[in-house]
Amino acid sequence: MLPFDNMDDELIKEIVIKAQKRINMFYPAWTGNALHEPGVSFVELFALLKELQQYQLEHISNQNRKEFLKLLGVAPERKKPAMSWVKVDGLQEALVLPQGTRLLADQVVFETVQREFLTEGRIIGGYFLGRNGDKAAFDIHMTEGGRKHFFLFGSQPSVGDSFYLRLDTALPPGEVLHIYFNIYENYPVKRNAPGDNFVSLAQIEWEYFSVDGWQKLNVIKDDTFQFIRDGRISFTFSQEMAMLYQPDGYLIRAVLLVSDYEVAPVLSGVSLAMIPVVQKRTMSLYRDYLWSEGVSVANGQSEKMFAWATDLALWGQGEVYLGWKGGDGLVSWEKAKEFRKETDHKEARFYLQPLERVSAGALPVVNQSPSLAADGENGFEELMVRLVCYEDSFSLDRMVGEGDGFPYQSFSLLVGDLLEADFQIMVKERSGYVQWDKVNSFALSGPESRHYVIDDNTGELVFGDCEEGMAPEGEVLIVSCSSCRGLDGNVKEERINAFDRNIIPARVSNPTIAAGGKHAETIDQAFFRLRKELRQVERAVTYEDYEYLVRTTPGLMVQNCKTIPVSKNPRRNGSLDENTVSIVVQPFSNGGKGKLSPAYIKNIHRHLMGRSLIGTKVSILAPVYIGIRLYAEILVKPYYPDAKKRIEQAAADYFAALSGEFGITVQGNDIYQMIDSLDCVIGINDLTISALGDGLKRNSNRDIVLPQKGVAYLMEADYTIIEVI
Repeated sequence: MLPFDNMDDELIKEIVIKAQKRINMFYPAWTGNALHEPGVSFVELFALLKELQQYQLEHISNQNRKEFLKLLGVAPERKKPAMSWVKVDGLQEALVLPQGTRLLADQVVFETVQREFLTEGRIIGGYFLGRNGDKAAFDIHMTEGGRKHFFLFGSQPSVGDSFYLRLDTALPPGEVLHIYFNIYENYPVKRNAPGDNFVSLAQIEWEYFSVDGWQKLNVIKDDTFQFIRDGRISFTFSQEMAMLYQPDGYLIRAVLLVSDYEVAPVLSGVSLAMIPVVQKRTMSLYRDYLWSEGVSVANGQSEKMFAWATDLALWGQGEVYLGWKGGDGLVSWEKAKEFRKETDHKEARFYLQPLERVSAGALPVVNQSPSLAADGENGFEELMVRLVCYEDSFSLDRMVGEGDGFPYQSFSLLVGDLLEADFQIMVKERSGYVQWDKVNSFALSGPESRHYVIDDNTGELVFGDCEEGMAPEGEVLIVSCSSCRGLDGNVKEERINAFDRNIIPARVSNPTIAAGGKHAETIDQAFFRLRKELRQVERAVTYEDYEYLVRTTPGLMVQNCKTIPVSKNPRRNGSLDENTVSIVVQPFSNGGKGKLSPAYIKNIHRHLMGRSLIGTKVSILAPVYIGIRLYAEILVKPYYPDAKKRIEQAAADYFAALSGEFGITVQGNDIYQMIDSLDCVIGINDLTISALGDGLKRNSNRDIVLPQKGVAYLMEADYTIIEVI
């Protein structure tokens, strides 16, 4: 993009003078420049138009620039909260943390992402039991921050291998429980983040030992993607746990059913008490229920009970709204006149009386004489209940103001560091409270669109002009609101160290930094990101495009890949398949000879599907590993006792560099020069190079020519060292 410092840098008079001076260049016969000349009038008119255009170019607003970005499918990113993991220690009994439980890093507030049940039990160790009888174990030191590494299924995982966790206390059935695993990931090739369509590299069956023997765990979610990255495994079970052997304690095990791991999963830590937290402070929150979702309470009053396990519901103020969907699809909410609230350490419970419909309208109200029960015949299957909870200090600030029905209304929000993603309002209308929708601009809003915008510069709540967006006429009420520090929420490790409420009997700490927090993106930053995104490869057209997309396949560790030209990959009859793109893919492995598994091929095909040209077939090929043998008689200088080690290391480095290239020629002259150039070497009496593998050829120089999908590695080396004195 060309830099334009100032587009509006000329006055009309200056433009006219420049134009008059240029007239003689194009039409020398025109000599009259008097003001009454018709030609001069046209010059002045066009000068005015030019000055107006320059003024408009210089005064393009940020809103215009946002619309330009929108045309390209890009919008400035909103503020994002930081995320972290927190470890809870020192529990003497089971503890329930409601969603939104607050933790502190000095003055920075974090909240639990969901309801958490924490047991007082601990993981005291574990062991691996191989199908062939191999066994290895670890003790409690790993579970308490040790630096040891442990192969979950051995160094060579195979079907039937098992990994056992030992617990000192039986876990309670019926609760949603979590185990957090730290998986070693510090490899030379970084694993791409798994996506939604990721095909797992393994299949694992989780079991626990109960009074009836081994039973399956009901795994709800596996954030580790079968032990390829850090994360939690969430599960439930129904029967009481029992001890298989007294020294082992209570057991949970993972049995490997399918194994396509490119590297064996390595455990570096495990915990029962790691919970995810997000950096924000929620001041108001709501939740909607269907009337049928309430629990009928047989207490003589036929009440309906709605439970909510959040910190604000337990400790904050609460309101109940009853909603009915009208013919236009909008839900109108009326504030319930009567309800009662009960709390314990786990949840808040809201009790409502039976309902009847108002004869004069469609809104439900609390029935003062409980004679009518809500059922499908009366149409109450669509009745909705909205619970709104907010903290005491937000009682006044949640009432934004009163709309007057006029266009261009705006209201100041008395909330610092607003997190727009959590912001929601209702507006009082004739039929009741109606929820309005937040939009980035009013460009697509109509006269009846219940839309609002949060101004980027002032932070004000802005409504439409009655042509693009309705104007509110009634009370404007905040029902959901949070604050967030954005980038400043990325606190260092061990900074989250306390609960906001001192009544919680536990210690907390974050072993890793909080990450992911971002300030709202400016327009300039959005344009910069757009330019980067436009340079990213999203479609496979050239060979380089295919190779880039294969390397970035979600969930995989691709060490190297290469597209084989059609001319070098003919069919058996010699013809060319011009509609097929053949790609040889080398997965990473610790030994350097990664095997291409069915799961790898499926993931690559899924990633390329929809990105390659129509009618193009993609063939994924496994690499062919060519073993190179070296035999050499080498003369070395005296006083180099480590000469052989130097030669061995130089050869290993040389072939390590070749391991990333397909279809090369292993030249004997290069290997000769590599050895001969070492300081300790005087000369080479003999050098013999041989190879083992499919598709090998020799050229006229007797060099080894690898097949197109061949990769060379040093299989064997035998050096005879002769010290010359």
